[in-house]
Amino acid sequence: MRRWGLVALLWLLLASETHARPGGGSSFRGSSSGSSRGSSSSSSSSSYSSHSEPSEHSNSSGATYDRPAPSRPKVVEEDFSYMIRRPQDRQDQIATWAVGKLGPFGAGPKRPTKFDIQQVKEMRTGEALAWLGGILIFGLLLVIFVLRLIVRFVRRKASGWTTAIEKAVDGVASSLIAKTAAPVSVRKQIESIRELDTDFSVVLLEDFLYALYAEAQTARGQGATARLAPYLCATARAHLDSLGAKEVRGIVVGAMRLVSFSAQPRLGIEVEIEANYAEKREHADQGFYTREQWSISRSRAARSRPPERVRVLGCPSCGAPLDRMVGGICQYCNRVVDGGNDDWIVEKIALVERVSRGPMLTGTVEEAGTELPTVFDPELPQELDSLRGRDPAFEEENIRARVQRIFHVMQEAWSSLHWENARPFLSDNLFEAQSYWMAAYRNQGLRNITENAQATSIEIVRITQDRWYCALTVRLHASSLDYTIRESDKRIVAGSKTRTRRYTEYWTLIRGTGRTGQAHADMVCPSCGAPLEISMAALCKYCQAKVNSGEFDWVLSRIEQDEVYAG
Repeated sequence: MRRWGLVALLWLLLASETHARPGGGSSFRGSSSGSSRGSSSSSSSSSYSSHSEPSEHSNSSGATYDRPAPSRPKVVEEDFSYMIRRPQDRQDQIATWAVGKLGPFGAGPKRPTKFDIQQVKEMRTGEALAWLGGILIFGLLLVIFVLRLIVRFVRRKASGWTTAIEKAVDGVASSLIAKTAAPVSVRKQIESIRELDTDFSVVLLEDFLYALYAEAQTARGQGATARLAPYLCATARAHLDSLGAKEVRGIVVGAMRLVSFSAQPRLGIEVEIEANYAEKREHADQGFYTREQWSISRSRAARSRPPERVRVLGCPSCGAPLDRMVGGICQYCNRVVDGGNDDWIVEKIALVERVSRGPMLTGTVEEAGTELPTVFDPELPQELDSLRGRDPAFEEENIRARVQRIFHVMQEAWSSLHWENARPFLSDNLFEAQSYWMAAYRNQGLRNITENAQATSIEIVRITQDRWYCALTVRLHASSLDYTIRESDKRIVAGSKTRTRRYTEYWTLIRGTGRTGQAHADMVCPSCGAPLEISMAALCKYCQAKVNSGEFDWVLSRIEQDEVYAG
């Protein structure tokens, strides 16, 4: 019998040697963060760990109990003589003594004598709150992570091709930025002027601004900004005069963006202009690249001029030559015309950037916004029906064929440096703007080349019609090899000669509202049908029609990038 006692005592000693689990954990770090893994928390990383010596444990019923520090139990001298008399009782008592009295975890918890529904509810409520807290913390970390990505996206200035992961990240960030933009585009807000002025046209407004910018720069070189008083207020004239120059020439507007619009108390528009011009100096001409912000306004009661007058800067009231202006009063109509009551006037010019070099053209910048969803005008179905009602011959497939033709002519003209070949298909303003960029490459001894260009998809996204023009916007999906070489040694300084570049752009084509019929994709004069041969003024060699005016067929007037297009 002594053997049974030794066996029981040995079992108790072995059962008392418990093991504490060492602490473990995990950490999370946002991919855009520069912090390393660790226990400290930041906006893009967090960590947690479970310690190796917990003071409480839960059993299967959910109750908690204290766990004493593991130690070897004290050996107690007992009298085992009674075990000889009652064998079955002896076994029961040994089991009770081993598990209940001297077990390594002490006596088991007392089971509840009654089912407590309130306790169960409290347990479930606690679990729900714990889950909710975890979800909120995870959501907060996710928001911080995304915000950091957006900040990185906005501040990044790419100097080479990005990785696929970076491209995906930028796509997500730019998508979030686009969704937080104003629901109504600036252009669409400006078009609401037609409710006050039925003759108003955004196309004509841009033509007016192109002409005014060139005239203002020319006038400052002549010291004659005062004659533009009907269109330039005193503050704007003072700014131009402060630049100083004996002569300004070679003026080309490279880009024009409508930034903001206000309707009260006057109509006001903020316009950003990128341009290039040369100033005559004592020994040699000095070229400048400039970026400016122009603030223009006019009375809500003013009325727009027709197309034949909008491009000519004369008296805003009667159209008389500007040299007949004296003290802001027209000598023909005797009307004060320098207050913006009859036409747009520049109230302020802010110089954002002006440097004696062209823009940087050797950086390889990854396309942004290519993966963004296409922005469709909610009113597109109604506008399509309206256009078809006015022009039953209108067909979307013919428009796509016309866009394909313009796309391929532009790519070939650009890469071959024969930009004049694209003139029949581009408005004067867009042709001059693109000429500026071609000249910028040439002036820096560079040449930008596109190869294997393909337009893979063309979606009609917006149609607007005013009294003078119908404007149709498409989203063009395309791809090509795109690289820049240095002419002196033909070395590639930007882009890739082997990696295809995918991109999308929003193209706006215009056509006069008086014109109907199918869009053409062949290389013939849209007026007389003769083979397409034009002069530098875009006049047909045979019929002398100005083929890029939009009077005869759709011409491309504006190109906008995905990340800035808002509808």
